[in-house]
Amino acid sequence: MRLLNYLNKSENSVAILLAVAILSMSYPYGFPLFGLIVLFFGIIKILTGKFKIRINLGFIFFFLSVVAYVLGMTLSQGLIYSHNISDLINIISFFIIWSLLSDLNKEDYLNLIHKFAKYAVFTSFIVSLISLYKFYMLLGNVQLSKFFIGDYYPGGTTLVRDYNMFSFALTAGLVMSVYLLGKTKKMSHMFYYLIGFISIFSSIIFAGSRRAWIVAVIIAIFVIFMMLKSLLQLEKNVVKVVKIGFIAGSSTLFIFLFMMLFNIKVDFESSAQVQDLKYRLETLQLDQAEESFSPRSDRWDYAVKMYGESNLLQFFVGSGFGYLPEFAYAFNPNLKEDYPHNPFLSSLLYSGLFGCVLILAMIITSAIIAIKNFKVLGAHFTFFYFVSWLFILVSSNSIFSNAFFVSMLLLIMSIPKLKATKYSTTGPT
Repeated sequence: MRLLNYLNKSENSVAILLAVAILSMSYPYGFPLFGLIVLFFGIIKILTGKFKIRINLGFIFFFLSVVAYVLGMTLSQGLIYSHNISDLINIISFFIIWSLLSDLNKEDYLNLIHKFAKYAVFTSFIVSLISLYKFYMLLGNVQLSKFFIGDYYPGGTTLVRDYNMFSFALTAGLVMSVYLLGKTKKMSHMFYYLIGFISIFSSIIFAGSRRAWIVAVIIAIFVIFMMLKSLLQLEKNVVKVVKIGFIAGSSTLFIFLFMMLFNIKVDFESSAQVQDLKYRLETLQLDQAEESFSPRSDRWDYAVKMYGESNLLQFFVGSGFGYLPEFAYAFNPNLKEDYPHNPFLSSLLYSGLFGCVLILAMIITSAIIAIKNFKVLGAHFTFFYFVSWLFILVSSNSIFSNAFFVSMLLLIMSIPKLKATKYSTTGPT
């Protein structure tokens, strides 16, 4: 009963769901765990009579965006693509998540973010350890059967096909580990969060995502800055500095002894994996930026060309999801479906100007609410939400394709204006 009461509190259930979304993007377990757990929490709310829907501007934009998506499906000449199926599962989950969020008051969000931070760090830490082991084995030309995707084996530390989404998921744990390091006072917790930070950071670096590298380096610089700041204030923070120094030294010794114990030796210079990472790092140079970004820009140009060929009706309401096989034929013939890698361009194709304006309104609304509620969400969560745009806006298909991002977006848009809120409910409260 105590566990059920814990799970029935929305700040707990939503924090757990966000962590599950991280796991879904970063670890290949082969079944829709996120949707099943969302459904479980929704059923609990119904059985306990706490199922509520908060109607606000954010919900209206979200609902109309779903309408535009469904309209796009009706224009697909009866074809239901695999991307549609996964998106529809997510959309159903999002409505349930909104009902969970509708059970929260404004003062509950700080607690939600704190619990999410703990779950995010734990999940990312475990995944990073597995990914580093997989990478270590790969350096020795050993491939683990668990991580084969058909006949494809992902390179680097990534455990899934899309190393950008893998890195995006783990970046949540990286950012929130910094948040928890700044909050905790117990040395054991400091040790755990610092080791977690190092492991997650290493996994992201060896995954190969250039966007994630930039974000990870920014975060590392911030951590170093905060440590130097503490050293400069030595007279005021002697105990804190000693603790940080002890933890940092202990963490370094722990990693060294761990490598010695398991006889871990890595020949980075001769590894094809590391050479590939070096090549990707070189493409970040300014003189190669245009060439390295061309795979994305070519898709965007192709999407703009397709939209430009629309008739007047298609210009405003789209032409459905026929672009999915067209993009596969043009850019990735070994796949049945592909997409522009930009949710705004995808929405233009499947729902026209109508759907694209709604997606844009939803994104802008979430940004405004996040800035206004900076103290409620906290600096770290707000920073991570805006960082997530770097991944979604150049990698995602529809706005509904990434459960983690949209769950965060809904969390932000659900924040009530007042501490005490009134609800639109399915029954008497």
